[in-house]
Amino acid sequence: MSTRSAVLPWSSERSRHMSVAVHRTFVTLVLALVAALVMPLAAGAVVLPDELVATDEVDGAPVVEEIDRGLLEEPTPVELPDAVSPPPPHALTPDDEQEVVASATEDEEITVADLESPDETDVSDAPEHAKYPTLSTAASTGRDTHIAAGHSHGLYLDSKGQIWAWGLNSSGQLGNGTRASSTTPVPVDMTGVMANSEMVAVAAGARHSLALDSEGNVFAWGRNGFGELGDGTRVDRSTPVRVGGLLAEQPVERISGGGNTTDAGIQGNSLALGANGRVYTWGAGERGRLGIGTSPASIATPALVGGLIADQHIVDASFGTNNAVVLSSDGRLFSWGDGSYGALGNGTTTTSASPVAVTMTGVLSGVSISQVDAGQLGSIARSVTGELFTWGWNNAGQIGNGTTSNSTVPTRVDMGALEALGNRPIQASAGPAFYMALGADGRLAAWGLNTSGQLGAGTNVNASRPVAVRVDGVMVGANIIQVTNSSSGTTLALADDGRVFAWGIGGSGGLGNGSSSNANAPVQVGGLRTTIQPEDIGVTEGDDAKFMASSNELTATVQWQSSTDGGHTWAPIIGEISSDLIILATTREMTGTQFRAVFTSASPFPNTVVSRAATLTVQELEDPPLITLHPVNRVRSLVDLEVTLTADAVSPTPMTVQWQSSADDGSTWVDLVGATDKTHTFVATEDLDGALFRAVFTNPAGAATTDSALLQVVLRAPQAHLSVTPTTRLVTEPELA
Repeated sequence: MSTRSAVLPWSSERSRHMSVAVHRTFVTLVLALVAALVMPLAAGAVVLPDELVATDEVDGAPVVEEIDRGLLEEPTPVELPDAVSPPPPHALTPDDEQEVVASATEDEEITVADLESPDETDVSDAPEHAKYPTLSTAASTGRDTHIAAGHSHGLYLDSKGQIWAWGLNSSGQLGNGTRASSTTPVPVDMTGVMANSEMVAVAAGARHSLALDSEGNVFAWGRNGFGELGDGTRVDRSTPVRVGGLLAEQPVERISGGGNTTDAGIQGNSLALGANGRVYTWGAGERGRLGIGTSPASIATPALVGGLIADQHIVDASFGTNNAVVLSSDGRLFSWGDGSYGALGNGTTTTSASPVAVTMTGVLSGVSISQVDAGQLGSIARSVTGELFTWGWNNAGQIGNGTTSNSTVPTRVDMGALEALGNRPIQASAGPAFYMALGADGRLAAWGLNTSGQLGAGTNVNASRPVAVRVDGVMVGANIIQVTNSSSGTTLALADDGRVFAWGIGGSGGLGNGSSSNANAPVQVGGLRTTIQPEDIGVTEGDDAKFMASSNELTATVQWQSSTDGGHTWAPIIGEISSDLIILATTREMTGTQFRAVFTSASPFPNTVVSRAATLTVQELEDPPLITLHPVNRVRSLVDLEVTLTADAVSPTPMTVQWQSSADDGSTWVDLVGATDKTHTFVATEDLDGALFRAVFTNPAGAATTDSALLQVVLRAPQAHLSVTPTTRLVTEPELA
């Protein structure tokens, strides 16, 4: 995986002294030649041949630089911090170095021109950190920053030299003295063996972490069941320890972590590239991954990798899950470990416990390689011209040639999408079954496995050719200078302003954004997040508009911004640095303006989050409603009968209605609950006798009130009852005649 460090200053000092010695020897010869040429001249200026130009002085003597008119122009040196100088170019033999004479003073870095074929396009126009991607420089401070990704945890070396960690911490891999996982960055404890060291790089393995200081010392912490910490024990460490053994006195230039999760447990590995060009490995040894000729269960102190690379000067090296790949100074590639699916790139699927030569015929014939990175049962190589080559496992299209067929030899990645983006790769990074490329323009492309958003393209669909990583959202305007992938499927990207972004698998907080969810598009690492988002607002012309936003960090600063072009461009609102934004006396011209809050963490870990954009709508100030129907006055009703009141109005804009009543002859009015229609029906009770009723119509321009209507409740009169008293009447029958 992409977890190596930079070439260190003390190694460049050695190169400086060697180069100055070459300069002096060359100067001596040139001066002798010049003296012979000018002896007949009595006086006058010395005339040098066209190919020799005096450029400076060293120890008072002129330094003469040889100009080869047939070679590419020498790249302009990039000023780096005092602690780090540019590493020597890849694929440069010692003999080539003797042919190069570069000018320098005691206060300047000595650069060596790349002696590749003039027909090839160099990357000399790329920034220094891009040509040597394991070194990343924070432009704002001039000090080094660096990122690394392990199995569900991440590391960040900030510009002040502090290491931060986040994610899974089951073995102490966060290095803060605990076993508690964290979804946001926490500082690594650097008070022990690191107390007096200046850190220059970090790396991460399966569940352990590595760091390199400016003196070439290596430190480690976390999982140590297979000796991956290199301290001679197999005891997990929650704070850093120094790697010993062969590295106790051997300065290191680069570090790399690897390993995977198997049925046997978490098997981690570590690799160091010494200043002597030799490779050292330690940790789990299954399937020959240590490259030492055997496959021990594990070794707890660094061992020297020999075999085919015993006499090679290695300039780049990387550990993957079960395989490793290295680049020698003469441009050859070697690999070892699990050879399944063609992971070693030597035309076979055979596992090897010793280095084997990667096939350099075919697509690699005549190609100069400048960087390598090992992934999961495969590797990627980048040429000096920016071409990418992969080999090994291809279950998800990670070879990048439009197929899913494995390849036992290097294959050229389809560069069509990258070229369409103008994205000439200056760094390549390997993950588990996917690869990533960083372009010279700071943009990213990815391909391969994407079931959990590993490609950062906003989808969960695998890609057998490169696709663009999304640059909207939190990465808008970010200039990425380093990218790295973890063995769990997480990608980290570092911007030149020190911000870190992540995407892919987020389990155990591996993305460092306060969540344990996966993300198929970049999120920003850090605990800062918005807790209240501004909402869209509609107001009437002349009224004030208030937007609100807040974050979870009380010490975070906020800057409100506005956009009048639909969010394409944003400008800060001067003076608006509180959580509430109040727009006074709005006008119709403000309609459609968007507002957002930008929060910046005040902690040492740089972090910025942007709220959602809220839109302001300003309605034109018009006439209030006009009453067209008042309720009938002096309504008389018998008690307990229903009464209906009606009112109406007209309005140029939508309006509302609210009925009110008054029991004190209109001194006070009370809204009637639910009475919001133009008609209001209710039961006339005895206590409502003498009550007043009215309707209030309201629109954005104002309100209009109807006349009041008086209710008179009439009590029912008592009913009259007819009483009949029966009487007796005697009827006699008439006498018969």
